[in-house]
Amino acid sequence: MMQAPLCNLPSDQLRTADIVLTKSQTFNSRAIQGSTCSTYSHALLMVSPTLAVEALPGEITKTPLADLRKDAKEQNGEILVLRHRSISFAQAMKVAAYTQQQVGKPYDPIGAARSAAMTGCKAAKVNPLILKIALIDELSKLTDTAHDKTFYCSELVARAFEIAGAPLSRYKARNVSPGEILKAEALMIVGQII
Repeated sequence: MMQAPLCNLPSDQLRTADIVLTKSQTFNSRAIQGSTCSTYSHALLMVSPTLAVEALPGEITKTPLADLRKDAKEQNGEILVLRHRSISFAQAMKVAAYTQQQVGKPYDPIGAARSAAMTGCKAAKVNPLILKIALIDELSKLTDTAHDKTFYCSELVARAFEIAGAPLSRYKARNVSPGEILKAEALMIVGQII
């Protein structure tokens, strides 16, 4: 993805199916950034210009944009907005509808660890523990349908775009990290929200 100078994006410029990547100074955010070799640690999907859906430890939940901004400010974080370059209106609506249907499903911590082995740092890819986690998870969920029972953050985002016929990555959604989303050629950086 080509990097353009970041501009401050007024929140009223957000669109349905925009992808939001976040990072903060918290221990968890730093750990995810380190294990995935990414500058961002979390991915969310805008299902309307003011409401996101995200997979958090516990379950998939709806989060108002105002709460995202408040959390970013409190945690000295950043919010980056990405947009699909060629998605149609119908596909964007399908992305949002699929994502909203997942609200209440459980979070997938094992899948999150697996994504580091699949698309993260070289150190994560050769870590025996992470490789074992990835193998066990793949063997226990051999189909996309099995993987669709639980989600981690970037998996949910990538799967919604797969379902809508606009995949973000060469990897299956179940292997996509926030860093892989940031590198997606199908996306463009729209700006930052402050």
